[in-house]
Amino acid sequence: MSIVFDVGVSQIIGDRDFQEDRFVVTDPANTDLPFDKLDKILVSVADGMGGEVGGEIASQMASEAFARYVHKWYRQYDTVDVLRSALFKSNDVIAEKIEQNSQLQGMGCTLVAAMVSRGQLYWISVGDSHLYLIRNENLIKLNENHSYGAELDYQVKAGLLDEEIAVSNPDRNALNSCIVGEDIPFIDLPFEPTNLQPDDRILLASDGLDTLLENEIIDVNNDSQSAQNFADNLVKYVELKKSPEQDNTLVVVVELKKNLAKNKNLDESMESKTIKTVKIEKPKS
Repeated sequence: MSIVFDVGVSQIIGDRDFQEDRFVVTDPANTDLPFDKLDKILVSVADGMGGEVGGEIASQMASEAFARYVHKWYRQYDTVDVLRSALFKSNDVIAEKIEQNSQLQGMGCTLVAAMVSRGQLYWISVGDSHLYLIRNENLIKLNENHSYGAELDYQVKAGLLDEEIAVSNPDRNALNSCIVGEDIPFIDLPFEPTNLQPDDRILLASDGLDTLLENEIIDVNNDSQSAQNFADNLVKYVELKKSPEQDNTLVVVVELKKNLAKNKNLDESMESKTIKTVKIEKPKS
């Protein structure tokens, strides 16, 4: 399938003091080609945890280590093997940082990464960040949610637990698996890729997007003409919800376009194919 990529990124701090979400958008082969000339792309989102310093350090270090590993080995090994090894490399980097600075003990992050190559989608994820495929006005959740809340929701669907109890559980947001420099209990890594089609949209997001219901995400998608427009509208509607203690929200959208001459929606700051991460400080009052 001959495609080009339309990319959009948007994020808000919410009611937090620091932005602990990070993203990477890059060519896995580490070339200097513009996005509208690529036949492959690597995107990742990491959501940091562990305090105002630890969370942002963990998410940035893990994201960059992951991308650098893919850059180094993409051409030499199977894509699934490279993604798995890149995740372990990210975990090792966190472990080394904590060993160097004991005050960072407990820091970590989630990570979801998607690679599109020759019209096929590969991905790997740990934690509760999201990976969606949007096709024909359908929102398809691709990755697993490694949180206690997901377990509670499963018990509700199975008739084993009352929904009100599940929703009000104070440990809902506790992660069953994440990158903290130790053993990773659960990794979501399909061995077979998902075949993509022109006009598919791939959405990666931190769990701050949970403020929106799935039908609301679809409604926003249907009203958005480009990847950047979609990303901007998603965080706009998260803000309009005015949810108490709104978490950081980061969304990255990749739209597959056929015979698109030029990607006009790509921010100039992302035109270099080096690794890109963004930090946003909350305005001082």
